[in-house]
Amino acid sequence: MKSLSITFLVFLGFTIGVSKDAVAQHVFTVNSTGDLGDHDLNDGVAGTGQLLPNGQSEVTLRAAIEQGNFQYQLYLGEEVRIEFDLPGSAPYRIRPQSALPPIFRSEISVHGATQPGFQGVPVVEIDGVDLMLGGMDGLVLSRGEIHDLAVYRFSGSGIVISYGSSAKVRGCYVGVNGAFDAGIGNGEHGIHVRHAGTSNRIERCVVGQNAGDGIACDLDYDFASRTLTVYGNTIGTDPANNLDLGNAGTGIHLRGICRQTNCVFNLVCNNGGDGIRVAQDGFRFAPRETVIRDNIIGLDGLGLTKMPNTGHGIHLQNTSGVEVEACKIGGNEGAGIYVTGSESRFTYVFENSIGSHYDPELGVMLDLGNGGDGVLIDEAFSAVTSTVAEVGQSLVPEGQGYRAVFGNEICGNAGDGVRVTGGLPGGVAIRGNDIGFSGVPDKAAGNRGTGIFLTDQCVGATIQGNWVCNSQESGLKIYGADNLVESNLIGVARNRLGNLVIQGNRDYGVHLTGRYNDVGGPADGLGNFITGNRQGVVISGAAARQNLLSHNRIGVDEAGDLLTPRQVYGVLITGDATLNRVLSSTIRGQIGPGIAVRGDASKRNSVFRSNVAGNGGLDIDLGAAGVNANDVGDGDTGANELQNSPEITEVMGLGNGDLEVSYCVDADPTAVAYPIWVEVYFDDGSEKRYVKRAVFLESDFTAGEASTTIFNGVARLGESVVVATATDADRNTSEFSIGN
Repeated sequence: MKSLSITFLVFLGFTIGVSKDAVAQHVFTVNSTGDLGDHDLNDGVAGTGQLLPNGQSEVTLRAAIEQGNFQYQLYLGEEVRIEFDLPGSAPYRIRPQSALPPIFRSEISVHGATQPGFQGVPVVEIDGVDLMLGGMDGLVLSRGEIHDLAVYRFSGSGIVISYGSSAKVRGCYVGVNGAFDAGIGNGEHGIHVRHAGTSNRIERCVVGQNAGDGIACDLDYDFASRTLTVYGNTIGTDPANNLDLGNAGTGIHLRGICRQTNCVFNLVCNNGGDGIRVAQDGFRFAPRETVIRDNIIGLDGLGLTKMPNTGHGIHLQNTSGVEVEACKIGGNEGAGIYVTGSESRFTYVFENSIGSHYDPELGVMLDLGNGGDGVLIDEAFSAVTSTVAEVGQSLVPEGQGYRAVFGNEICGNAGDGVRVTGGLPGGVAIRGNDIGFSGVPDKAAGNRGTGIFLTDQCVGATIQGNWVCNSQESGLKIYGADNLVESNLIGVARNRLGNLVIQGNRDYGVHLTGRYNDVGGPADGLGNFITGNRQGVVISGAAARQNLLSHNRIGVDEAGDLLTPRQVYGVLITGDATLNRVLSSTIRGQIGPGIAVRGDASKRNSVFRSNVAGNGGLDIDLGAAGVNANDVGDGDTGANELQNSPEITEVMGLGNGDLEVSYCVDADPTAVAYPIWVEVYFDDGSEKRYVKRAVFLESDFTAGEASTTIFNGVARLGESVVVATATDADRNTSEFSIGN
């Protein structure tokens, strides 16, 4: 007789029996690896009409699926469960001779774990070896569930979810079997979600050796997938992480109008393309609202060893609303995370480990860097669509197309830590990241390029609250315009006690070649700490105009104590750079000058209210190294027009806490633009304290007498001398004067 059982599931509170709330469950038990179909769909039981040697009616997988699909039409809403009790020993291999019927109802489920002898690894295998031509898929479902089967060697994809919703694939081995035999991958993708609807789920599968992607989802506009979940899968290796079972394409590939997709807790490695790719890829619309969280990409399951994907770890192209969170991304041959496409918007990258990191249990720095940049945001400037990315910790910002990178550890990558090559104004934020610093000062893992690199097409980015250390090149390169660099530690970091420790970048701390960039903020506490690098801040090139350095601390900690090793220059302005300003900053303890302006065409650069003192060279040095003697009338030219410094003729305490300072500036009005601002400082050799600013007028010069200014409520500090700078109306600041 045929194998059929019917049970009734009764809600609590009802008497045992059938009621309107009971759900009938039909169980068909597959007892043959044969491939015959059901002989009578109208009899309500699965069977081929043949008898097995033991006298039982033969039930094949094909017959069970056919009868299950038909049962739904007869008994609307009743569940059909397909189980296995195959004779012989594992593995139990079913070899279809034609395409298996698709499962098209959500009430049908197939359970390979019911086969006696199952111990967590599929023992029931669907082998497509006899269907190697014609792009034949293995198991196809529009709804329903498939659990714990191995599906391999089909010329098409192993498992396909097509034109349906609420489908689930769980615990399956796709392209591999329990013995992990080589060369049995499917001819296209492992699992393919194709034109499907809502609430589909792929979880805890092992997917490898397929000729296409491991898991692929591609959808057109008419079948927009929503709430696809890809959870806890192993893609490209075995569960023990001993074998290279990489798929030829991408590990997880989402393309077309996928919406509300969650890729969570997957291990994705050894694949021939990207680890995870979310992209428009030729479809009319791009994926939206994707969460990529807690995945391990390019590494083994413990995150200790490289198992690289050939492409990027995560590749986002023309996406919207993507969050990449708490992933370990290392060892990939391309970038850790690559964001591209002029339609990309609202991308957030936060709390990931990208590249190398320190393992406290092993006590070693793990060399897990990606072969490209840690994070690469790469797209041409577009005036139509926003191009934003955020990297680090952040409030969710407003504005069209925002992208953010925040709170990540980005270390040991072969390129830059973060590289941005384009974006609309206000489009990129890089906040609160540890770039080149793993948390342990003597276990540094700098990126081999620059810590953060904004190219000349990046406009209006925010770089805030990062630790940028140990780069083989510069800490920051800012080649674009209107960018904000605020509250960062550059060349220094904090140890576990909260103290600043030197973690210098090999070249410059900050390199500016663009214009209108703000390095520092409008108040104390918003500036940057910059020290331990070969140079502090370098502003170079004719395009480097109107940059502002404000409230930065270069060479010192919060208390003003010197930090070593020292930099050659605190600030170097060179190569025709003009109209740059240093404001309210502390620059002390450099090997050479505190601030140097080099090059005859580097002009109109100003310094105001800054503590520039105790440096190995001049505190402000114009042109060739060393003091520039004032010339008569200041008609000479060169760096900052070699602006003459003030001559302080007399300093007198008035006894009531006021200070009288007499000074003059040798500046012929035909050579120098008036008025001239004279800033007065107390200088004790290691500190300069700004006193106040006075104005030296053209009439003062014409009178030929020293100008006298009384500074109220200002008392000379100890043995300090009074020094001053002069800045003309064109904003050329002089060297400091000789003290009095």
